[in-house]
Amino acid sequence: MQSKQIVATALLLALTGAAAATGIKGAVHSQTTFSYACPGGLSGQIQIEKNREPQFTSTLRAWVNGAQIDQDAAVQKSLAGKNIQYVEPLCEGDTTVLAFKVWVLSTQKEGTVNVLVDKSGKVSVEP
Repeated sequence: MQSKQIVATALLLALTGAAAATGIKGAVHSQTTFSYACPGGLSGQIQIEKNREPQFTSTLRAWVNGAQIDQDAAVQKSLAGKNIQYVEPLCEGDTTVLAFKVWVLSTQKEGTVNVLVDKSGKVSVEP
């Protein structure tokens, strides 16, 4: 799992660096929705809405393995005070791992949050 996270992070950093070098700025509002499917049959749909004015905010809506995880208290707590930059769904046996790259408002630094969802929809969070 770590190697997949490293590859996803490296790709994100490369894209971010290329955009910064050309002076490209993000849209004031954007919404990304995508679906994924794992080899073992696990699947989900993720939607991230970003607003950059008047301040940067992000909103998550996610259905993973049949569960609406954005309403889960542990997920809400782990993403509180953070803006979602990117999420990569990873497949690990009977578990889906959502690897979030976030901007932590209190420290003004990037961080990661991993949300694990088993095939029954049970959620756990790794800081």
